[in-house]
Amino acid sequence: MKTTYKQRYHLAVLLAISILLSKTTKAASEVTQSLPGCPDRCGDITIPYPFGTKKGCYLSKSYHVKCETLTIASSKFKLLKISLDDGHMRGFLPMGYRCYNKTRGIIKKSEPRIDLGMFPLSASHNLLTTVGCDTRADIKSFEGESYFTGCISMTECARLVSGACLGMGCSQVPVPYDVTSFRIHAQSNSGKVGKWNYNNCTYAFLVEKNSYEFVAADIYNLQNRSFPVVLQWSVGETSCRIAQMIKTTFLCKENSVCQDASKRFFNQSSEGYNCKCAQGYRGNPYLPNGCRGNARYVLL
Repeated sequence: MKTTYKQRYHLAVLLAISILLSKTTKAASEVTQSLPGCPDRCGDITIPYPFGTKKGCYLSKSYHVKCETLTIASSKFKLLKISLDDGHMRGFLPMGYRCYNKTRGIIKKSEPRIDLGMFPLSASHNLLTTVGCDTRADIKSFEGESYFTGCISMTECARLVSGACLGMGCSQVPVPYDVTSFRIHAQSNSGKVGKWNYNNCTYAFLVEKNSYEFVAADIYNLQNRSFPVVLQWSVGETSCRIAQMIKTTFLCKENSVCQDASKRFFNQSSEGYNCKCAQGYRGNPYLPNGCRGNARYVLL
């Protein structure tokens, strides 16, 4: 059957569109995440600007990722993922614990001091958790006995139920806003840890919601476990409205929108802002031409 001129024309147009869409999709998928000449990965982890791995590749020292240790700036936060879309990053923080003998002498302990710089714990994503019987976990200030929050588990260990973190062997409490510098403190609540019929260690750690499921055996050995924690990050020190007034320092580039950190994180005391590619675009909104248009199918 012979094809008409009109049919051949439509076939040619469809072929051209197919090639164009293929190139557009490829270009979108190859959008770089770092400044020109800068590495954008540490192993399997993508490091998008404003973060970077060497001098000249990050916005400021606060955004410096050390590839050797996967830590940010001078913090003890070990990086898992940086998200441009929601202004969060996931990683690990050390655990606090105390282990006692039967006379209640401390045989080993860890009370990590955490300084997250300008990246606070996400109050909506994390929980302070204590594991053990007759245990107490606190987030304290660096010096003195000022508390940010704390939780207690009961002394009764005979009826532990795996999967339930409701105060029997395991207890959790939300964390407050704007916490960046703190100690993770664990201790026996009433002095029974270490005595006969009680576990000999208390554990305290921060964990992303729904990322820890209590197992009864955890009261005996949890020291070598790690759990994900979520931090907030933003740029600048002002709101979008004020930042946009100074074009030379405003960090949201073409085809992007600005969102105040206070609204994004539901925290009125948060300063700074985040950039996001506008609808129909994807990429890195902090880079010139970093937000590229997504491929679109055309109906003839």
